[in-house]
Amino acid sequence: MGMIRPSFPSSLQAIPDAELDKHMRRFIDDVERMGWPTDGLFQRWYKMLEMALTFALESQTRLTQTKERLAHLEQLALTDELTGLLNRRGFEERFHQEMVGAKRHGEGGVVIFIDLDGFKPVNDTFGHEAGDEVLRQVAGLLRGHVRESDSLARIGGDEFVVLMPRSPRQIGLARANDLDFAINNAYAVWQGAMITLRASCGVQAYLPSDDWRQTLHTADAEMYRKKRETTEMNANEAVLLARNGVNA
Repeated sequence: MGMIRPSFPSSLQAIPDAELDKHMRRFIDDVERMGWPTDGLFQRWYKMLEMALTFALESQTRLTQTKERLAHLEQLALTDELTGLLNRRGFEERFHQEMVGAKRHGEGGVVIFIDLDGFKPVNDTFGHEAGDEVLRQVAGLLRGHVRESDSLARIGGDEFVVLMPRSPRQIGLARANDLDFAINNAYAVWQGAMITLRASCGVQAYLPSDDWRQTLHTADAEMYRKKRETTEMNANEAVLLARNGVNA
């Protein structure tokens, strides 16, 4: 009876994922047909065991690569491509996780909802590329005014939100005022043009027992209340200027 020679390729890295399992099964069948090694087969068994280790290492490498690819895809699914911030899905998952932690530690926090004012005219006047650049610059500005422990997201076209875990309402109000001042006194630069930034901010504190969706909705409503106040104030100022014969 001739010696059984296992059929396996010289390089496993060249084998597609779909074929690797087939080669492994063929290898196992060859080992089973060889039986327990006799004196003349120890060298052959040594090579077979060496190949088994190679199969295991290659399988582990591919599994690690697959996990890394999945993690990368998951990160992309949670990230806003334009700004690099969390997107709506990413923020909602982060907020949900934070509420779990808030219940465990018995500490609430603060949500700050930010909406740019007058953003549509930027796109209409300068084009959508300029609008995208404004959003990127606003994201950079916000990054510079939040803590490392805070979460920052772009959840809509020109809507941003900041999650401040384990923070009292007073701290949240102070941070919202800082953000409001920073944005409303800043400019975005586009091809030499200075584009004025304007935004409205809404703040809502939450307790460990609160529903995160309702908290986000309330912060959104507070932001729109501030936006209406600003619009009404600007309209009243324009009326007063007109009455005094001054062009707005």
